[in-house]
Amino acid sequence: MKKFWVFLSVFLFISSIAFAAPTAEEIVSKIHENQNKINSMSAKIVTTIKSDKNSKAIEQKGIMKTKGHGKVLIEMEKPVKQVTIINGDKMFVENKSTGQKFVQDLSKIRQQTGQKNVGGDPFDQTKILDNFNLSLEEKGFFKKSYIITGIPKDKSSLFSKIKFYVDASRSVPTKLEIYDANDKLVTQADVEYKNIKNIWVLSKNTSWVEVPGGKMEVTMKLEDVKINESISDSEFEIKE
Repeated sequence: MKKFWVFLSVFLFISSIAFAAPTAEEIVSKIHENQNKINSMSAKIVTTIKSDKNSKAIEQKGIMKTKGHGKVLIEMEKPVKQVTIINGDKMFVENKSTGQKFVQDLSKIRQQTGQKNVGGDPFDQTKILDNFNLSLEEKGFFKKSYIITGIPKDKSSLFSKIKFYVDASRSVPTKLEIYDANDKLVTQADVEYKNIKNIWVLSKNTSWVEVPGGKMEVTMKLEDVKINESISDSEFEIKE
């Protein structure tokens, strides 16, 4: 009997080491590993916007291309023809219908807001976590998931906390929640993915945000998604 209890104690000790919960930083690192497999991406995008104020939904259609972590091209065809190019610290916007265009310095906005991902990779939601102290909660056993909670490092922040819900088996965030200074949920985003070339790639993002007079819901679908194919740097060239 003593041998049994000794064996059980050793087994439980080894199990506690083998199955020790990872840290929040380790989970974020795994999310980045998946995202870093995507060197370039192109897709057709369909965005639907609904609000409590307007019963009629607004639909936008266009294409999106990304390369690395600092190059983004969005060409909207409907309802307004508009081109947006982000290349490093610069953002170029042109309204094709009116001919109006401008270039903006994103580095100044990043400094003012403290958000490093402004104008960066549109699919890297974890960048917001740079400004928060993180904690981790583990859910489930056979089908694990994690909840990463971030508390602002800046005490004067407009937010009290944010929450990331992560699918453990795929190492992808499936939900994001943002709470205001009064701990009220003001923004939520639910994310879906497709497996392309053994890489989990965003296919749908449904989010809502509290606005004066009610809520606004935005759904973005990605279709005909292609990853890691050659895209010329000239497509992201900004001419001032």
